[in-house]
Amino acid sequence: SQKKSDETKIRVPNIPDYIELREYQEKAIEKWFKNDCCGILKMATGTGKTITALSAMVQLFKEEGKLLIIVSCPFIHLAQQWKADVMNFGFSPILVGESRKKWENEASRQLQLFHRGKKDVVFFICTNTSFISSTFQTLLKGRLSDSLIVFDEVHYAGSRSIRENLPQIAPYRLGLSATPERHRDIIGTQAIFNYFGDIVFSLPIEDVIGKYLTNYFYYPIPVEMTTAEFEEYCSLSSRIGKYYSSKNDGLIQRAEMLAIERARIMNNSENKKEWLREKLVSDDFDYSLFYVGERIFDDVKLILSNQHNIRLHEFTARQTPNERRKLLAEFEQGEIQSLVAMKCLDEGIDVPPTRTAYFLASSGNPREFIQRRGRILRKFEGKKDAIVYDLISIPPMVFVEQGKSGEKYRAAKSAMTRELKRVREFASMAKNKHSAMDELIDIINKLEILDKIN
Repeated sequence: SQKKSDETKIRVPNIPDYIELREYQEKAIEKWFKNDCCGILKMATGTGKTITALSAMVQLFKEEGKLLIIVSCPFIHLAQQWKADVMNFGFSPILVGESRKKWENEASRQLQLFHRGKKDVVFFICTNTSFISSTFQTLLKGRLSDSLIVFDEVHYAGSRSIRENLPQIAPYRLGLSATPERHRDIIGTQAIFNYFGDIVFSLPIEDVIGKYLTNYFYYPIPVEMTTAEFEEYCSLSSRIGKYYSSKNDGLIQRAEMLAIERARIMNNSENKKEWLREKLVSDDFDYSLFYVGERIFDDVKLILSNQHNIRLHEFTARQTPNERRKLLAEFEQGEIQSLVAMKCLDEGIDVPPTRTAYFLASSGNPREFIQRRGRILRKFEGKKDAIVYDLISIPPMVFVEQGKSGEKYRAAKSAMTRELKRVREFASMAKNKHSAMDELIDIINKLEILDKIN
């Protein structure tokens, strides 16, 4: 019957004619196949991991003739982006990231057709939460002998809840990330490599910047914490040190929570608002991006809109996925000059038009600040270079000037060292790398942390 014919008819997976794989993408696919289609692609943000992975899937399907593909992503907006790309490659994906009513029956039906030999390929796109759900795990049970498991932003797969649900029977495995290692989590990182295999291909940012990614200038700007903020920073540091040295699991967890609170002090320093009021000068705020801490977020929006007359919109968890897509379109078209964001632009959101980024809030996690930089280095028509202004929280200069003789010398040195890890990474790839650190050199010398840069 016509109905039966439609049931079994499939789109033919293929690489679209408009895509011409770059040399490094072809090499990445080749390396993955040589490793029996298992491994991790460690590719800089903006270099086309998704296209590389989909091209590998097409090739694997053509070689095997039958394939169940499961792609898992940390966020629903990433899953939706994947769905659009997957359809361009001739697959017909099912999005397993919303209400069960929208996907459960269809997923079950597609799997039945697959295992009865009526379909050659089934493609699921999940959020990590839906991947580990009992509903989806039960649906897949015993049906993974012809499967490929793909994790986008694979560092998330090292969390206990995910690694305990990774199917061992799946013969093909692919991890994707610019930063696959988990920050301060040896067990989780090892679990990722144990499951997905080694890094079979690595493409660091230094190999592609200026060619496939935009060059950038980097300007770190020292901004003093208030005395009260620094006193609180010192108090938290003292408690954190004691808790970590206790070797008590409960106290160590408490120390980690206090470390987050300490980072908030630096990200939300009152003097960063003063810098915006007094020293932010530009005759062009088009395509600008501001990363801001949550405690000063609303104040910063008012300063930018009222004092500097910037046409802006916030980009936060308060916006729905549809609203975010609309905002990004308006930003690209120039209707909005600037986006003011918290953490929502860190992974998976493309903002290639961005010319200038202001980091008022940053992370000590290398994965997060490397991802954040990658967001603004994507190429865009008319975009020659990007500019990054990084507001660095430093101890009040009175404590810096005291040097070793000051009672808070160790805390001052610790605070500055923490920020320098990011500064060093950002400066090393910048077009102005030889002068980028100039404003900080005097402070670095007084705190005797030059070795931390070298």
